[in-house]
Amino acid sequence: MIRKKIVRKIILICSIFTIVSCQIIPSETTSTPTAIPLDEQMYIPLPEEDSALGEEGEDLISENLETNLEIEFWHPWAGEMAEIIDELITEYNSENPWLNQIISRSHADQDVLIEDLTASFEIGEAIPDLIVSSSQSLQTWYSDGYSIMELDALLELLIGETGGRELAQIFPVFWNVDMVNGKRIGIPAYQSGQFLFYNQTWGEELGFLDYPKNTEEFREQTCLAERSNRFDNEIENNGTGGWFYSRESLSLLAWLRVFDGGELVNSRFQPILAEPENIEALRFLHDLYQDNCAWWTPKQQRPYTYFSKRFTLIYSGQMEDMIRQLQIDETTGNPDDRKLIPYPSSLGKPVVMVKGLSFAISTQDEARAVAALDFVNWMLQPENQAKIIEKTGVFPMSNATIEFVRNDIPFYPIWRESLQYLPFAQPEPVFKEWYAMEKVLEDVGWQLIQFSMQPENIEGVLSDAERILVEVKDLGE
Repeated sequence: MIRKKIVRKIILICSIFTIVSCQIIPSETTSTPTAIPLDEQMYIPLPEEDSALGEEGEDLISENLETNLEIEFWHPWAGEMAEIIDELITEYNSENPWLNQIISRSHADQDVLIEDLTASFEIGEAIPDLIVSSSQSLQTWYSDGYSIMELDALLELLIGETGGRELAQIFPVFWNVDMVNGKRIGIPAYQSGQFLFYNQTWGEELGFLDYPKNTEEFREQTCLAERSNRFDNEIENNGTGGWFYSRESLSLLAWLRVFDGGELVNSRFQPILAEPENIEALRFLHDLYQDNCAWWTPKQQRPYTYFSKRFTLIYSGQMEDMIRQLQIDETTGNPDDRKLIPYPSSLGKPVVMVKGLSFAISTQDEARAVAALDFVNWMLQPENQAKIIEKTGVFPMSNATIEFVRNDIPFYPIWRESLQYLPFAQPEPVFKEWYAMEKVLEDVGWQLIQFSMQPENIEGVLSDAERILVEVKDLGE
């Protein structure tokens, strides 16, 4: 499959990725996306006569919806999330007045879904009616000419120019992602923030009144945590305490952004990694690691137990990780207070990178498209979104959803507090080259903590990464 071929090419090229010194490639710098102010994040309430779908909207749906249709729905979720989706689908199938049935098919994960759907697109057979996938994949399929439907006319037909209350309430940072040349090809389905997980209790014991608000404070707190573990009476925790180093692409991108970098490509979609801001960000991480204020071990890739045992003051993760973290804390009897905090910046606003999935309609049959969109609109109702949040801990799509989330779930206080950082949310890149760039960035992150790495080599590593990405793109064309 196309995606597997790209991965093989990346692995092949990365295997010969050597550290050399190179001059920075001149290019124009562009501005880093800034957080949307809180007041602009909030939806503008619609007039009462336009709320929900209204009588007129319901009449339009009734006129365009056929009955007894089976709508095939492909998604990447597995495990408990797939069970939640199946429960919601069962509820919709039993209550929608048109007797339409959503037939869901799980594809284990995002990569498998993309591989399977790309294969169906290429042969023109077994294409589902409705899908959930990453915005990057939707835009790639759309640009390649596959059957990703433009939704503007359909939305206007069904729910008028207002877009309906559920759609009108979606936060702009999520809603604005699935646009291509002014045309809408997707509707947000699921949004998860990349945060720093912070042990507030331990931080206070170390003498800090609050979590780190800038990179200097981040360094100060992580270095003191390391020293605390080094000079206590335990041997097992020596060499630990600071930030549990992460080379995941979204974590690295967040660090690039807090140093005013992270643009990644220019207007011609050519890679521009070896920029001064990116070099400064990676030098910060390199120095943090060399000074033992950040640490990593291959023994356990996920830091839940380390966090619970105070082997790390801070680690990077997605919002969903909090559920697992609290389970580990309960097992180990750790009562420490936890917080989700944004990546701190000394240059501007902090950063929360957001990784999301969106609905897209992939049928060309109008009746089936209308039925699929009715299901999407139902899934976006606040009470249904709340059920997903209660099992995952992800961002709500809108303010309206928050009041439907049960406040007796274990992670509710942490989740509720994390919502104050929505104004700092930035969506992950959606350009076609991002998939290859993710893999190369992770390789750069690995090289950064190798014993042989020197600060003066970082610019050369990023320049090599640029050449790798150009070669991968050329091989794929």
